[in-house]
Amino acid sequence: MKFLRYIIIILVLTGAGFGIYKIITAPKLVEGEIAAKNGLHWHAHVSILIDGKEESIPADIGVTGDMGAGGDPMELHTHDTSGIVHAEFSGLVSKDQLRIGKLFQAWGKDFSKDSVLGHKAENGHTISMTVNGIQNTDFENYEITNVGTFDAGGLGKVDEIVITYK
Repeated sequence: MKFLRYIIIILVLTGAGFGIYKIITAPKLVEGEIAAKNGLHWHAHVSILIDGKEESIPADIGVTGDMGAGGDPMELHTHDTSGIVHAEFSGLVSKDQLRIGKLFQAWGKDFSKDSVLGHKAENGHTISMTVNGIQNTDFENYEITNVGTFDAGGLGKVDEIVITYK
């Protein structure tokens, strides 16, 4: 009986210690910077037009591990060349993690109000962006949402982000 009591005490102390560790090591975010507390799985459709020609967005941007069964990458990523961007996160998700610029960073390409895919906004050239048909000046800082106007089939309505260089 004493042995069982010791086991129970050890389990309770271990659980309490783990709980304290999780609290101490949790990311420190203010409420306004949190997009989700228990993960999310959102999507967006991104099109990039350079002088009127659509640029292909490669498959597997941001894919850092095996897909599926808990091995999904924990960042913005693509699966194919459709332009669909997947935002799959578990646990606490900050708004910063949802910024479209994170996809370009994982891709190793530039994107801002001044440059996209090596094309500079200079000598009469401009870079613009629309989100769901509305002009948007957040550029790389735009945070993907879970609503939009683009019909992505089984994914439902997702943000439609169109980046244009002309």
